[in-house]
Amino acid sequence: MLLETLISLGGSRFDVTLLLWAPFCGFLGATVRAYILEGNLEKYSEKGKTFLDSFTYRDFQWFLYHSFIGAATGLLVALLFIGGLKEELSSLGRVLAVAMIAGYSALNLWKKQEHTIERILEEKFRKAAGSGDHRDPHA
Repeated sequence: MLLETLISLGGSRFDVTLLLWAPFCGFLGATVRAYILEGNLEKYSEKGKTFLDSFTYRDFQWFLYHSFIGAATGLLVALLFIGGLKEELSSLGRVLAVAMIAGYSALNLWKKQEHTIERILEEKFRKAAGSGDHRDPHA
């Protein structure tokens, strides 16, 4: 169904492949990042317990959160390139590599974007509050 819909909109099988694999690559990148952040697996090991015995629901939520953010970022990368790639394996490989790197740094990317938007809005609110009813006739 996705394939038929995308093709009817002018897309190709290559675009469908991109839409399916880029989020997966973003997920993999985020998973690697989560493992690096939480890489000290020895803290989970107690006498007689395995890693899975010590893996809590909160740990699972944290891991799932990072992985979801990575997959969503991979999807955004795919959406940027739909219809814009040569239908060659090398082009697809490069975009999937970008999706994996974006997934790896997804949390930092989203935090920076949030801070940038907050700063821009704060500046606009300050200008609006500071100008009062005086309007620039040249604006």
